[in-house]
Amino acid sequence: MIDRDVLFGTPRAISMWVISAFFVVAFAGYFNVLADKETVGSAMGGGSSGSWDVSFIETLDTTSEGPTEVNDGESTSVTKTIAPETNMFGVVRIMVTCSDGGGIGDLGTDSFSAALTAPEGIDGGTLSGDCDGSEYELNIPIIDGYDGESYVANSTTEGEIRTRWSAGDGDGHGDWMLDVTVQTAGQQLLGPGGEDGAADVTMSISAITFDLDIKVA
Repeated sequence: MIDRDVLFGTPRAISMWVISAFFVVAFAGYFNVLADKETVGSAMGGGSSGSWDVSFIETLDTTSEGPTEVNDGESTSVTKTIAPETNMFGVVRIMVTCSDGGGIGDLGTDSFSAALTAPEGIDGGTLSGDCDGSEYELNIPIIDGYDGESYVANSTTEGEIRTRWSAGDGDGHGDWMLDVTVQTAGQQLLGPGGEDGAADVTMSISAITFDLDIKVA
């Protein structure tokens, strides 16, 4: 049996125990700091480099209007205020469907033109087509290169992938307005009831945000 006086009975023995206890606590704290640094480093683009399967889980926030009856030369519009709480904001999508009223004596197909007004710093866009019931789509990217398609990322880290697919603070935030104007074919039969009918317009503005699903490839 070890004599307690040998272990604790002298100032030198007590000092040795105090020093030993200090190093135990110090080393534990040191390794905790290293672990915290590794976590922060991973979040800022560090972590292990390798190949990753990356996919996007999208959420659509949509404002729509219609169907609205619109006569020749007239227009209809919809406005959406967009301000997502996440920086994973990929694209704004507009959709337009125009159906020809098909009035008596109508010999042609109506058409439409749409103009999108975006917040400052973002180019809007235009869209046009026939009023044949087809759905027309225009995407305005907030994050360059975003298309929502899954892909494999090589020689990179999870943190770098998350940084790649993050929009700047406030990018795309503000009022988006879509204005759609209808043009009739202008070719009708003569006589009573020979007017071209109005067209029915349905339109929408969607903010598409997403969550990332990242797995080791």
